[in-house]
Amino acid sequence: MISPPPLQTNFSTTVDLRPANNLLVAVSGNLDNSTGLVTWKFVSLDPATGQPTTDPTLGFLPPGGEGNVVFTVMPEQGLPTGTQIRNQASIVFDVNAPIATPTWLNTLDYTKLMSQVLPLAAIQPSPTFQLQWSGMDEGSGILDYSIFVSQDGGPFTAFLLNTTATAAMFAGQGGSTYAFYSLARDQAGNQEEAKTTPDTTTRVAVTNVCPQGQGFWKNRPAAWPVTSLTVGSATYTQADLLTILGTPMRGDASLILADQLIAAKLNLARGSNPTPIRATIPDADGLLIGQPPFNVDPASATGQRMVDDSRVLDAYNNGELTPNCAP
Repeated sequence: MISPPPLQTNFSTTVDLRPANNLLVAVSGNLDNSTGLVTWKFVSLDPATGQPTTDPTLGFLPPGGEGNVVFTVMPEQGLPTGTQIRNQASIVFDVNAPIATPTWLNTLDYTKLMSQVLPLAAIQPSPTFQLQWSGMDEGSGILDYSIFVSQDGGPFTAFLLNTTATAAMFAGQGGSTYAFYSLARDQAGNQEEAKTTPDTTTRVAVTNVCPQGQGFWKNRPAAWPVTSLTVGSATYTQADLLTILGTPMRGDASLILADQLIAAKLNLARGSNPTPIRATIPDADGLLIGQPPFNVDPASATGQRMVDDSRVLDAYNNGELTPNCAP
């Protein structure tokens, strides 16, 4: 590949193809600023004479071979969205008639695109609720959206990236406040400008949904409010989570904790009060970075932390930490 220096109107070089091919190739290029015509010439030279080869079968591009020229052109300033820029090439082999290529069309798109997550009610009675979003682009049209969420004033993180959907169900936690915004991308690759304020904010009501123990969730997958959960640093499908719940613990502190954490997160997704375990959930997630089982001895320092967190979560899952929910 030959890469001429930028911002030049004339270029020439000689490429030595030896030893793979006993040829030199004289390459020249010229830009006529007045007409916008770019001309490239490729001439196969005999290294012994420095003259063009006379045998057409010995050229650098064999019969049936292919080559290409790539160039970048910046549009003139001030052209409006919708302006069409067309170009076409003409290829000449030796003394043969020119071969015209198809016309290539580019349409300029300067218009800023806009999108938003549609307004939500101030209070959500259920922790699982629907998000909807929409956008507008007068140029090439919207390609996809990315949706971001913040919980309780924390940093915004991606909920969905580069999705073509315009709605999705969101599983929150009772008592938490959520803020959302969207960023759109158009067909030309333009990105909506970053936002500093959310499009909409809502709060999930604290409900008195009594938690259920890990045995309930293990044996009733149809009752799950979500089909995936993030545990530790990984997101698991329902099938993966059921596999973990069904794995014998055999004294492994990581599995003891994972079972209770899965149950607790399912309870939160169903609307149980998160207050009793606000500090325990992130601590348990931090202990389960990776994919259990880790074969952690409960008597070790890490194992003891896992057991301590699992006891809190077990008490929560059995309703002992929620008023009017104790068995």
